[in-house]
Amino acid sequence: MTRRMRRIVIHPDVSALLGEMGKGDPLKAVDIASVDCTVCGEREVLALDGPPLSMILEKTKKNGRQMVRLQFAHERCAPSAVAHGHPDEIEPALENLAVILMTRNGVATLAFAPRSPFVASQGHGDDWEDLWTAHFREAGFVATDASADLEPLQEWCVEVRATAITIVGPAPHVYEFAVGADPAWDEAIRERPLCLVITGLLDIADFDSKGFHQAVDDGRGVVALLKVVDRR
Repeated sequence: MTRRMRRIVIHPDVSALLGEMGKGDPLKAVDIASVDCTVCGEREVLALDGPPLSMILEKTKKNGRQMVRLQFAHERCAPSAVAHGHPDEIEPALENLAVILMTRNGVATLAFAPRSPFVASQGHGDDWEDLWTAHFREAGFVATDASADLEPLQEWCVEVRATAITIVGPAPHVYEFAVGADPAWDEAIRERPLCLVITGLLDIADFDSKGFHQAVDDGRGVVALLKVVDRR
């Protein structure tokens, strides 16, 4: 779990809403290593000393369901508060995704997630769920670290090109990433054209094999084994 030195300012209204959502410590739940100020855009690494940060919850309704997004800002830029957001802007943006390539036990692995820490929606009763993770769980991704027991997910694949990788599934699932060369990852897909994909409440900037285990164990990540189509 990320070691934090940064002081986080949390308004009582924010604490109360987080309590309703069952997230007493969202930083622990998401394992955030760094955040972008929602006002000035400057990135702050939480393990380094620096100016205090305000925790902001944007709240709105869409299709009759309450939705909440966690944001951060420098305390000098904006105070901690429960703010009102626009329903079309509060969901994770496909153009605001982060990705990392790695190998685990010789298996090509790809982790990706929204840069925004989390977006939650109130479902049946008082239960809250993370929209992004739930979206992939409904598509067939599962919470397991036993990748050897997985079968390739039907109708999904990872397309590899010279400078980009695209995860392709049934509409509307298309996620494209610009990536650099990774010799170990390339060697893994040549030997076995499969890729273990994980997504969820992940901090890609601070993600590694240990983070993979923790994300699955904590219920923050879901995985699928996808066939690889090399188009280079």
